[in-house]
Amino acid sequence: MSAKNIVKEQIETPVKGHDPATQILLPSNLKIDLNTPTDFWVVGSNGLVGFAGILTAIVVALITRKNQMSQNRVNQATLRQKWQERFAEASARYLSIVNQIAIEAVLETNDPHERKMHVAKRLPDLLYWHEVIAVMLDLERDYAKDALKTMSELTDNLRNVNLKGLGKSRNALRKSFNQIHEKAWQDIRNDLNA
Repeated sequence: MSAKNIVKEQIETPVKGHDPATQILLPSNLKIDLNTPTDFWVVGSNGLVGFAGILTAIVVALITRKNQMSQNRVNQATLRQKWQERFAEASARYLSIVNQIAIEAVLETNDPHERKMHVAKRLPDLLYWHEVIAVMLDLERDYAKDALKTMSELTDNLRNVNLKGLGKSRNALRKSFNQIHEKAWQDIRNDLNA
């Protein structure tokens, strides 16, 4: 008998009293029986560990989502605050230029033609800040439309050297700017409290 036949005989010979379908046959006399009863405690504990892992993953995902939403609100509030600071600077510069033009026009001369020439020299600065503010505002909002309308009236009063109308327009514009600032603060508070 050859060595090949001996190995084949050992592999194909099942252990007596066991089902050959549940055995792992090795090329030696060593045979492992897989016919073992199910250990329900082990299966149950493994299932419980798996379920706990899934629950832990869900809780971690919820906490992460909540933290991310909170961080997004803080970032949005920070962006709104930067916008509000830039708007405060732009509106202050705009009103400052208006006041400077009005004071210089009144103090330097009584001649209406010279006043108009003086206003015309400073008008480019005023128009620059007018456009900066216009770009910053959301033109869909009523308060933005009101502010831009008042700014246009103010510019017209300056061009015509209408000092009475200028004072009225300047006060209305200051009120509009204050409303825009207050709205920005409310938006910041809402972002942080949401």
